[in-house]
Amino acid sequence: MTETASLMTALFADHASAECAYASLAARGYTPADLRLHMSSETRDRLLASAVSRRERDGAIAALVTALVTRRLPPERVALYDEGVREGAMGLTPNTLGDAEQLQQEWQTAGATRIISALLDGRNAA
Repeated sequence: MTETASLMTALFADHASAECAYASLAARGYTPADLRLHMSSETRDRLLASAVSRRERDGAIAALVTALVTRRLPPERVALYDEGVREGAMGLTPNTLGDAEQLQQEWQTAGATRIISALLDGRNAA
């Protein structure tokens, strides 16, 4: 399975839910380089401005900015999320089926919607 085919993505309605989901990824050893993100231009500009103002105190923000700028969701996934993007969509390729299952549960708890992953055999969250 290609990286794009096994990509797990979700839609996040606000910064807090995306941050919670990111924390669950970091706890499993995923890094910003593993992430793919999509968000509105306004959200991207706001987050980048905030990151630039905080970059000296918070190295994690600098790493997230790198992910924001360099790794985007593939166009076919963006099309699925475009209408619903408020704060953003996040995706990565889970290392294992177990990671995918745990991340699905944690992302749902964080408030994510439209979780899509071929690894979960079509068991996509609403």
